[in-house]
Amino acid sequence: MQDQTAIELVSETARFIRNARAVSFEATKAGALNVPLSLVLEALLNHGSCRAAQVGEQIGFTPSVLSRHIAELEEHGLVERVADPDDARARIVTITEHGRKRLHESQQLRARRLIDRIGVWDEVQAAEAVQALGLLSDRLERGAADARSDDDAHPAGGS
Repeated sequence: MQDQTAIELVSETARFIRNARAVSFEATKAGALNVPLSLVLEALLNHGSCRAAQVGEQIGFTPSVLSRHIAELEEHGLVERVADPDDARARIVTITEHGRKRLHESQQLRARRLIDRIGVWDEVQAAEAVQALGLLSDRLERGAADARSDDDAHPAGGS
């Protein structure tokens, strides 16, 4: 990729993020869960019950931030924490049926807000956008994983 194309990609990505945040904010005002809480629930829904640290790795939240989000979700009955059968000191986080329902409602609210903002867009255009965003996300995640592997293989100050 040429530098100018990369600059334009960064610019358009930033513009997209700004607009996506506006859609999410509107949906939250209409009753959807906020994005961080939705991300935690989506991770649990997609990957199943697990320790909080595993959720944090999946979505990139620090332990303290994740702990606050899980506590809030638990307070509202959207997740539950149970003892880990393999380690009594650890807890397993599980999405509840109420959590699944609230996540689905939130996704529906965000989808409706997105449709309202986009207006007339046929299914082919929407599918192409989903594919392009998925490809971009996959490449970014793969690049981040490669960078972490390089950092692990060549620690700063190492030989």
